[in-house]
Amino acid sequence: MMRNSNIIFSSKKWKNYFILYLLFFLFVLIVELLPRSWEFFNNVYTYYDIQDLDKEKQVLLSKNKLLKKENSYLNQSIINSVKYNKETNLSSIISIIDDYSNRSGASIISIIPENLFEKENLRIQPIGIELSSDYEGLYNFIRYLEISQKVFSIKSINITPVPNPDSLNIKLKLWSYLNI
Repeated sequence: MMRNSNIIFSSKKWKNYFILYLLFFLFVLIVELLPRSWEFFNNVYTYYDIQDLDKEKQVLLSKNKLLKKENSYLNQSIINSVKYNKETNLSSIISIIDDYSNRSGASIISIIPENLFEKENLRIQPIGIELSSDYEGLYNFIRYLEISQKVFSIKSINITPVPNPDSLNIKLKLWSYLNI
């Protein structure tokens, strides 16, 4: 029987291949599998102190309550920042528009606020404005609306030239979003 086992390794070349194969297998085992299994067993047997987790949970819950209070305060201050008088259908937006027209050099002929309505949880104040201005004043007025802290959307604009070459008659339909 011994002779049969020596037949497999009868040449030195095959013995060396077999030894090289075993060494390579051991190398792969050491380099690849042992570190991975070490990480696995370390993660499985990690000890967590329950008191520390409870303390961390309490800290996170208190931070969450503070953030909710701050968010509620901010939402309320945003709603209160735009005062709306339901009886007269006027809002502070009109004074903002008046300020922008004065800054831009446009003259307001009339401001006609329309009925407030809600669309997709947004309170919208439609406003009709008639202005008298030149092109530069109109541009500046629209630019002020664009960079305003309040959100305005121009729904329509009609420009009519008047006999004075430096003046235009402008009719705007605006939507002002009150709760943005």
